[in-house]
Amino acid sequence: MEGLDTLTRSLARRTPEQLAALLTRHAEPLARRPAPTELRGLASALWSYETLHHLVLHLDHPRLKVLATIARISQERAAQDAPGPAAPAPGADYQSLMAHRLSFAQLATAPVPPEDVLAALEATGAARGAAESALRALYDDALAAPTEDGAVVVPPRTPQLLAAHDLGPFRAEAPRPVPDDPAGAGTPVPAVPATSPHDESRAAAATLAATADRLLASLATQPAALRKSGGLAVREIKRLAKAAGAGEAHTRLLLDLALAAGLIALTRTPAGITALPTGAYDDWLARPPGQRLAPLLAAWSALWAIPTHTPFGETPTALVRGHDRYAPALRHALLATLATVPPGAGAPLATPSPGTVPHGLLRAADWHRPLAVTAQPLAEDRAAHTLDEAAYLGLVAHGTLTPLGRALLAAPHSLDEPLALAHRLLGLTPQPGEAAATGGG
Repeated sequence: MEGLDTLTRSLARRTPEQLAALLTRHAEPLARRPAPTELRGLASALWSYETLHHLVLHLDHPRLKVLATIARISQERAAQDAPGPAAPAPGADYQSLMAHRLSFAQLATAPVPPEDVLAALEATGAARGAAESALRALYDDALAAPTEDGAVVVPPRTPQLLAAHDLGPFRAEAPRPVPDDPAGAGTPVPAVPATSPHDESRAAAATLAATADRLLASLATQPAALRKSGGLAVREIKRLAKAAGAGEAHTRLLLDLALAAGLIALTRTPAGITALPTGAYDDWLARPPGQRLAPLLAAWSALWAIPTHTPFGETPTALVRGHDRYAPALRHALLATLATVPPGAGAPLATPSPGTVPHGLLRAADWHRPLAVTAQPLAEDRAAHTLDEAAYLGLVAHGTLTPLGRALLAAPHSLDEPLALAHRLLGLTPQPGEAAATGGG
């Protein structure tokens, strides 16, 4: 429990504003657990396996490499200090095997001096500065905590999460995406696009707003019936696609975004479950067309699914709760990579043909989210569908980000609710009838 004590003390030293920013960054995984009422509870929630599994997906290469290095050294030292039990005898039962795998030596961690981490990374010069910056970011995100004597502790489940991933040598800077076949190596130089990313974004946004309007109006007129097994039947998707004037894949995308944005609700009736617009739909209609895109784009950035991607053998559907926790990190990696491409220079990185994506783009995106891009099955197919969705939403054009895409990538989040929770955790504004939470937990 020493690590949780260290993290709790670290959280207690933060200002309400700093704690609010932490809660905002980690809002999604923390929302899946009971709300903590004290700092010790917040520390336990942050270092739980489920939360940690979510958070590491959103680390770039420097932070992930530093965290993995700390975890490896920490576990090695813990195993030396307190060796685990002897290996089970041949033919041992399942409980004995799991007890050995989850032994103290497998889960324990020990504090590690930062200098030992930098030495293991062989980080010198600019790379050393990048590694130190990554360590500070891990502190800020509560994925590591400093002890009183300046050493570093990390969550005890970190070695299990990261041991199987080969991150290669430490890379301080993001690689620039390059075409698979650079100009001059047999591929003609692409022609300058007739339109700019701004023009493409404006046209896509106008089309998207009108299409979403027609889709939701059709649902308001005739609610869609879901299958008993969940999701919309193909005939319902075809009906809605015709009413919206969109392809079936993009109709599925818009339906899932509208559900995630709270514009559609699934309601149980005597005849079954139906999908129809909510009261928020009326407020949405009252907005100017451009502002109607905001909740849909925000929903896309956090959606646990790639709605236009249907793995082989599965039936395309919509309005099913997504379970693809890697999808948001994949989106961020692709958008962050294309953000480095200046407008007018990205044509060679545009998708060569439907269902494909330049390998140079994937390799560069790996740096931004190493666990969510090529480390996942069907990486190219998933990335291609993600980029197609981004283009349809007006976020990507001509191999670079549009102004709308750049705005979404850097969108600020409201701090109102997390700030209120931060004050409660620090005991500054206890709720009526509650005892004030203490900083020490």
